[in-house]
Amino acid sequence: MRNLTVLEWNIRGAASAGWNNRYEIKHKVSDDIVKTQSDIIIINEFVLSKGWDYLQETLLKNDYIFFQESGTSTNGILLAIKKNLLSKKIGDEIYDEDFKVLCNRMDTSFYETPNFLQLRVSGKGNDIFIIGVRVRMGNKETQLKALREHLDTLPDNSQIIVAGDFNMWDSVLSRYFSSPYSVESPKHSGNSRSLDAWSFVFKNGGRAPLDHLVVKGIQVIEARYNWNFMTGYSEYAHLKNTNYLGITSVPDHAMLLATISI
Repeated sequence: MRNLTVLEWNIRGAASAGWNNRYEIKHKVSDDIVKTQSDIIIINEFVLSKGWDYLQETLLKNDYIFFQESGTSTNGILLAIKKNLLSKKIGDEIYDEDFKVLCNRMDTSFYETPNFLQLRVSGKGNDIFIIGVRVRMGNKETQLKALREHLDTLPDNSQIIVAGDFNMWDSVLSRYFSSPYSVESPKHSGNSRSLDAWSFVFKNGGRAPLDHLVVKGIQVIEARYNWNFMTGYSEYAHLKNTNYLGITSVPDHAMLLATISI
């Protein structure tokens, strides 16, 4: 068994087209991403924009290999993993017609699907699938059924970790991912006043845990939300923990940090 660390973070690209607003991936966002030194990084609401060159350089300097899926005026996903987790053959397989290593389309009969990017890494006698998702606002039920159908097509002996912004509570998400899957989320209480119990705060002050893990054949040792990144951003300086939503150009979700055993 081997322990690995995971970072999932919605950095609020807000489907920027790159030319229609002043959105940029701030250097501090890139620095905060690699500061965690997570083995697996999954970034949601990723868009190609100003600051992408710095993020690439920062990831490379910290021994990551990375893949991204992004389109004009749509939210994409960035996957990054430490180089030592990859098989030596990935360079030969990455662009094969069957998407055996990198996959940006789901094997599903459902038309409406979440933002999605999948990477296959060879394990000891089986494959490990690392998947980033973001369930878009709209028909969430159809998107979740599509994701479940896709996961069911993966080999029976594979290990799967899905991390993302599901835009719903874990109690609702669990209805779609019963055995052999499990939904893992930081522990929270409906009466908790601690911001670390939630990954998102609404304009009216309401709070919700929206970022979760769905796993199969993988043990989640720890999962927690982290808001410490707010220190050092001028955009947060005049805001309280419960009214930050409405800001632009900086993340509006907590980091989801996890330790898993594979």
